[in-house]
Amino acid sequence: MAAALRNDWSVDRAAQTSEIQRSLQRLAEAAWAIETNRFEVPPWARIRAELIPTLRAVMSDAIALLGDVLIRYETFVGVEGANSSGVFNCVFDDLVDDNTCPTNPHQRIADAAFMARWEIERKQATITEAMRGDDARLLAECCSARRRVIKAASGVERVLSEVEGVASVLQSLFQTERQHAIETRLQYHAFADGVRRAVARWQGVDLERCLRSIGTIMAKLLGRPICEELRIEDRRSLRSLQVRLVDWLCKPHDSLEGRRLVSEVLAFTGLLMEVNQRAVLIEHDCKVLDKLIAAMAQPGTQQDVFFQLLSTLLGRDPDLDDLIVSHTELRPELWQEVAHRTLARLRQQVQPTRLVP
Repeated sequence: MAAALRNDWSVDRAAQTSEIQRSLQRLAEAAWAIETNRFEVPPWARIRAELIPTLRAVMSDAIALLGDVLIRYETFVGVEGANSSGVFNCVFDDLVDDNTCPTNPHQRIADAAFMARWEIERKQATITEAMRGDDARLLAECCSARRRVIKAASGVERVLSEVEGVASVLQSLFQTERQHAIETRLQYHAFADGVRRAVARWQGVDLERCLRSIGTIMAKLLGRPICEELRIEDRRSLRSLQVRLVDWLCKPHDSLEGRRLVSEVLAFTGLLMEVNQRAVLIEHDCKVLDKLIAAMAQPGTQQDVFFQLLSTLLGRDPDLDDLIVSHTELRPELWQEVAHRTLARLRQQVQPTRLVP
């Protein structure tokens, strides 16, 4: 991929920018095409025999391409090198989202390429280390590396398109850690809510119907593209429950085992919602709740637009979820108690623990 870039940067800047975009797009598509979910079931030896070589090839292409982008901007545009640019004090998400205009805006491209390449090199070392361990950890690291390549390619392409003033070809692909966490929680919440509704409707009436409904909800989650982005531990637990559920449906029904299985699925939904403990979600939710409290004092708030922001809180609190889903009017007497309660609980979680003398 990197070798395909021409060396006539100074001759045709626009054409070279377009060529870099296409190379980054091909890289992102190659990483996206790696289906890690195929390796969640035996035989585990396929992880080392098939997944690792494919992933390593894509990561090597990524390092070469990002290195080429870095060299070109350092050589032809005259940006500072990593040792003097301050990039070591940044994180990749901030480099991508930073829309300020420094003296040399092309520095953003070089810094983003440097940081993206550095993080992929770290992932290479992590996978090499994981090769000495068990298959579960190795697969988890492979999933993480795949996401990292997609994020690197789409993030650098976004910065490139902004600075060079051209249309992005990967605009919808890049996700910050915050965006990824919000999307993950939304999918977990939808799954947990569907399971609870199925249990409430059918468990005391028709156990088989209840488990069939749960099985359908499981299949929908596993069939969505987001499933590739979920934690490998969660995916494997979900598949294990799915296998047991299908096995129960295919055999003479043991009602005791069926009820036990329903209880385990419900318990699993609770474990999934521990995603709420992630610092990036707590920080996000506090900011949105502050905006909600402020919006209730502003009668002119555009509620339809504001509910798009509120929807990013789904899964945080059941009472809050009900208000959001029903598009309850933003009146203090309807929202204030749950908003303040939820915000106070979140702020308590982030307060430093006092040391007892």
